[in-house]
Amino acid sequence: MAPARVIATDLGFAEGPVWTADGRLLVTSISHSVIYHVDADGSHVVAETGGGPNGMTEGADGTLYVTQNGGIYGMGDRSLNQAPPGIQAITGGAVRYLAQGLDAPNDCCFGPDGRLYFTDPRGPAQPSSLRPGRVYAMPVDGQPTLLAEGPAFANGIAFGPDASRIHAGTADADPCALGRENLQHPLDVVVSFGVVWQAIAQPAASPNRKTEMVFPSCLASEPARRRPL
Repeated sequence: MAPARVIATDLGFAEGPVWTADGRLLVTSISHSVIYHVDADGSHVVAETGGGPNGMTEGADGTLYVTQNGGIYGMGDRSLNQAPPGIQAITGGAVRYLAQGLDAPNDCCFGPDGRLYFTDPRGPAQPSSLRPGRVYAMPVDGQPTLLAEGPAFANGIAFGPDASRIHAGTADADPCALGRENLQHPLDVVVSFGVVWQAIAQPAASPNRKTEMVFPSCLASEPARRRPL
């Protein structure tokens, strides 16, 4: 495996990486309120979304779909450029809203039925303010439907090999699955909520050795397309 190398810096709170069909690597920047194109020469702004662009995915026609969280990042910090939370679509650098009236959409992916699925943790990653997370689905020409409300801070989302099951990362200590009987609107999917833990270990003799919980971010269900930079 080749050693990792830095190809871009000063991206702010970067999220939502996408390899586009035309070979570009794009990332969102929640704190900078923009979408960056990252290549061997650095980074270039391709769209200004305002607020906090968080998750991102590409549609079949090249349209970018962004979960706009309104400007929240980190443990409750806010972008200087506020924007309403919702789902944004970007075509040729032009940004428009597909849906508003949400709390703080976080991550998104397309399902096998062609709908856009997304999570909404409904606020910042602060233990004192966590509410039950939500998972929605929407056609790109329609409005969101609430599929499930589950553990706190629903975050990364992806379909696995079983196309009838959506996986969503959460900050809850007990992974669970919300089956059809638990859905707000019974559909042909099951929403599985899980937890991601990270061990931060110092040498065994160190008094600083510890294990702590962190909030999961992105999920992916298949190997990413690898492109040289």
